[in-house]
Amino acid sequence: MNGPRFPAERLLLCAGGGIGAALLPAWILWLHQHFAIDVRVALTRGAQALVSPKALTTVTGRPVLIDGDEQRNDPTVRHIEAAEWADAVLVAPTTANLLAKLAHGMADDLVTTILLATERPVVLVPSLPPSMEDKPCTRRNLALVQDDGFGIAPTAVGRVAADGSHGSGAMLDAPAAFAYLKRFLEGRASSAKAA
Repeated sequence: MNGPRFPAERLLLCAGGGIGAALLPAWILWLHQHFAIDVRVALTRGAQALVSPKALTTVTGRPVLIDGDEQRNDPTVRHIEAAEWADAVLVAPTTANLLAKLAHGMADDLVTTILLATERPVVLVPSLPPSMEDKPCTRRNLALVQDDGFGIAPTAVGRVAADGSHGSGAMLDAPAAFAYLKRFLEGRASSAKAA
């Protein structure tokens, strides 16, 4: 870990099952090149189909948190331990499915259970095809999680993985996502000092 300090020393990176999950090893390498930060990763089942837990373990130096990987004799409550370990949580990609679960308090896998249990700042990095991003239910879900205190990074314009077209709803790249997280954390710290 090299570089200047990030506003969080320990980052939990949670990934939903969008194609952007395949980029996470590169994101972590970029983060380690620019900041002194400890990173852990938690994957939904959908994300596991898109990115290798072994690759993520290699770039973080830590085991990846995945459903069904608990040890029978391990007394650790993994979702609580992970939720308390992190100084901040970044959810990338945040799919429409993961967003809907968070908006309605569903905790039916390790990632959603961690996100429901954590008291740390959470930033969502949406990855939503234009047809999903513009739906009223998606807009409501974004408003609900924002009202609950989640930071919502903007989407980018880019290539839509589903059909190769160009449009809005793309997941931000690593520099933009971490810049948003950094501003969000600094804003919260400023607000806390002012209070």
